Amino acid sequence: MSTDAMKNTSEDQIIDTFTQNEPLFRALIENTSDVIILCNIEGHIMYANSSIERLLGYAPDEICTLHSCELVHPDDRSSTREQFVALLEQPAESVTIQYRMRHKNGFWCWVEGTWKNLLADPAIQALVINIHDIADRKQAEEHQRLLNTISQMLVSSLDHDMALREIVSLLVPSLADYCRIAIIDDQQQISAIVANHIEPEKIALVRELYEQYKDLISSTFGLPTILKSGKPELISNVTSEIIAPVEQDNPTVGTIVRALGLQSYMGVPLLVRGKVIGAITFSSVQPHRYYTQDDLVFVQEIARRVALTLDHIRLYGNLQKELTERKRTEEALRLREEEHYRLGAIVESSNDAIVGKTLQGIITSWNQAAERLFGYPAQEAIGQHITLIIPTHLYSEEEEIIHKLRQGIHIKHFETVRRRKDGTYVEVSLSISPIKDSSGKIIGASKIARDITEQKELERRKDEFISMASHELKTPVTSIKGFTQLLLRRFQQRDDREALHFLSRMDAQLNKLVKLINDLLDISRMQTGQLEYRQEPFELDVLAQEVIENMRGMTQTHSLILENSEPVCVFGDRDRIGQILINLLTNAIKYSPHADKVLVQVGADGKNAVVRVQDFGIGIAPAYQKKIFERFYQVGEPEVKTYPGLGIGLYISKQIVERHHGRIEVQSRKGEGATFSVILPLLHEEK
Repeated sequence: MSTDAMKNTSEDQIIDTFTQNEPLFRALIENTSDVIILCNIEGHIMYANSSIERLLGYAPDEICTLHSCELVHPDDRSSTREQFVALLEQPAESVTIQYRMRHKNGFWCWVEGTWKNLLADPAIQALVINIHDIADRKQAEEHQRLLNTISQMLVSSLDHDMALREIVSLLVPSLADYCRIAIIDDQQQISAIVANHIEPEKIALVRELYEQYKDLISSTFGLPTILKSGKPELISNVTSEIIAPVEQDNPTVGTIVRALGLQSYMGVPLLVRGKVIGAITFSSVQPHRYYTQDDLVFVQEIARRVALTLDHIRLYGNLQKELTERKRTEEALRLREEEHYRLGAIVESSNDAIVGKTLQGIITSWNQAAERLFGYPAQEAIGQHITLIIPTHLYSEEEEIIHKLRQGIHIKHFETVRRRKDGTYVEVSLSISPIKDSSGKIIGASKIARDITEQKELERRKDEFISMASHELKTPVTSIKGFTQLLLRRFQQRDDREALHFLSRMDAQLNKLVKLINDLLDISRMQTGQLEYRQEPFELDVLAQEVIENMRGMTQTHSLILENSEPVCVFGDRDRIGQILINLLTNAIKYSPHADKVLVQVGADGKNAVVRVQDFGIGIAPAYQKKIFERFYQVGEPEVKTYPGLGIGLYISKQIVERHHGRIEVQSRKGEGATFSVILPLLHEEK
């Protein structure tokens, strides 16, 4: 038999195996978030699960037309091929490696692949490759590497202009497709400006863009704005609407921006002791690179290091001109001593309590604000254990804090309660940072405590007001609702269609008002722990079907489709879980005005029941996906502000889910719809 015939026979056998075990493969493979690929001995892809489309943009049938080598980055092909060839000689063995794969859109994705040689397995006869996305990990590694490189570069550089050129060379293409750094002098005039572009011939365009808009009154972003305001800027998606105001004053600006292909932009000031000494701007022209709030935070740290180093270079140059080597050393020591005393003065004059402690919890420093807040003089507190001010029932908090500090984790705005010397309690917000010695070893912690008693009292009063107002509104609204229903019945008897039309609209608005009042009452009860839950076993799929049928009568624009539903039983408050589904379906309809359907899935995933609600609407940018579950939070983007609401539905849903020991998640991309998943523990009957 020829080699081609043997190959075809082998592939036919594999296809037969897949066909016979199709239900099992669908359960174990198609629902996994990892990508699973089967390759033959020659590296041709014979099968890929549906996760391939999420990771690389290819449909499974598309990917099967490619050779696995075509998807690997050219710089990684040699090493991956060596691993591939070595693995062919080791039946049943596996290897895990990291490499880059090409997305259908052309960019490269970092992945970690585990390859297992099952060619000798008669049921498989293929290499099984399990791939998952490690882009976030690689980005974090790249960010740390970049910070280390910048720090080493800056520490070793004493030449102002050379440092700037090296910095922009490093930032492009690591963080930007083109980048600019501008430095201003004491007269607030630009003394130096350097630029870099992935296409060197376009550097002149980058400089010309600055020259064109630096004096425009309508300029709302860019180097001139940052240098004046001293505030960072982020425009994730640079649209024509954003450029329009500037382009009206100077049409050349629009021409240059289009020539540069600007897609996304961010800029940060260079600050030294609160003074602006320059700015750095980062611009992207690649469709897959859109800057986020996390990117802005990262480049602010770069700017901080750059600014500090540039200030040191400037200081060093001035000292060299004025003093001898001996005087320069003496001056540097004097400045360091002044900085020490200045920091000490800041600590002592701070309105916040600042406390230092060892990793064993022994107090080492105690400022005047700590004395005022906790009542202990410094001589009584220093040397004592930090539990001096921690209530007995909160000792476990300190253990968790010390555990995080040992790992180098910063704790920000942690709200808790502490005990004063007189035995009374005070509500505080804690920010805790690890303290390291010269070798980088963590030896203790610095704790900043702010009294938030008044703030918490205001929040309690606000909650009480909302509760009282909601209760007061509920009675008259209920009466109006009842009278409206009475009028509807009377006018139905009279067949007064015009009156029925207006009364029906009035009744619909009253329904919205009743829901709002009930939501506010739920929030009030949640804050006080008084929201009641009626626990009972019930069929989640049946509940979903009922909610969908009821909601279908409330929308004429969307089809609500229940697909891939399977029987699942959970234990909890059926009405409250139904309230979550109503909220999610209402939002799906509301935020997908140009779509015509919403998909709902109910099923089991391991030990959990899962309900997924998928819309095809405006989507949610990653920067907002955690915040949308906060109380009264509303996305600040202009296109989202056009949808009215108080931002309480998702907050209530999250609280209800967590009371049922579950969780709620969202997967979304801006402009590509959103999928909300409610995950609850399955009901396991005792045998």
